[in-house]
Amino acid sequence: MIKFKEYLKKLRETILDDVPDTHKNKAMLTRESLELQIHSYFKQTMDLRSDHKHLVFDTDFTIYLNSKDYKHCGKGGFTLTVDGAMDYIEKTIEEELEKGKKSGKYLDFQYPSNYCRFRFIDFNPNECQTLEIDDEVINDIPLGKIYCTSEPYPKHSDKALPEENSSDEPQTIIGSPLMTTKNYSVNPRLTPNVYRKGDATYIVYWSKGKQYYSKTASSKRENALPKEKVLAVLKASHGKFIINGRERTTYEMTSDFIYVSGKNSSDLLEGVPVAKMNSEDILNPHLAIRYDSESKTFLISAIGKVKMAGINLPLKDWVSLPHKVRILLDQSGQFEFCINR
Repeated sequence: MIKFKEYLKKLRETILDDVPDTHKNKAMLTRESLELQIHSYFKQTMDLRSDHKHLVFDTDFTIYLNSKDYKHCGKGGFTLTVDGAMDYIEKTIEEELEKGKKSGKYLDFQYPSNYCRFRFIDFNPNECQTLEIDDEVINDIPLGKIYCTSEPYPKHSDKALPEENSSDEPQTIIGSPLMTTKNYSVNPRLTPNVYRKGDATYIVYWSKGKQYYSKTASSKRENALPKEKVLAVLKASHGKFIINGRERTTYEMTSDFIYVSGKNSSDLLEGVPVAKMNSEDILNPHLAIRYDSESKTFLISAIGKVKMAGINLPLKDWVSLPHKVRILLDQSGQFEFCINR
């Protein structure tokens, strides 16, 4: 039997086998070719890790590129690249779940993390030492090819957002710092689930937000799932909430992390549900609320000017959020926070 590490080595050497010939440009990578190679690696590692009962795949990827390919494909950043690669990955997962639905497999499928992470590394053998990963020494990466490694899930991926002080910064290879790209403008409406963290590290949320259970699992499994639990209710006393285009006096918190924003916000910010209030003077987002399941308590963090029970909250600091307390958002909106007990 081929050892796991030996299989991965063989996989990396033949990663272009599943990429159409039209994209095998050995002279230089195109964005589409890069996306297809990432997808090819994902698909083959998923097939390796899964069995008749469990669908298993990695969600934390590090992609090494030849220095010339890095500078060419990374011009303006990799936002569109990871968005395109994620599209291929999600389609593959959905297709596999659909197959499992027909044969009764993957009934207990759960997404392993709230998001995927992609890190791109500029590998220039002329400026750095050889790279050693899993006892494999890499001396060079040819033009037009990539070298991938992956882990089951990123650190802190059980959180709604990556921790600000986590060790998620882009990697550097000794003697070869990552290139700093120009901050070309990418319309956020094109990539609503992509969150850029550093020059070459990207957090990408699943297209339907936080998914713990498969939407395509069998009806037997779906019927066994509990209904969405309402953790808390926000009751507007000044202004109203906008839900599905209509004004409402209450907003039900069913996720363990939400934002409260103004009327011009989208329904999801960085993959997190948003309680929108009908005011243009409220920031997008203005505050965040999260539920700590371990301590069974709620916390609030002010991003804009916020008063809780008449007291100004410190900015970007998590404080305890009690039951039946009034929250004022910069004189432009007010609601009462009620824990559902």
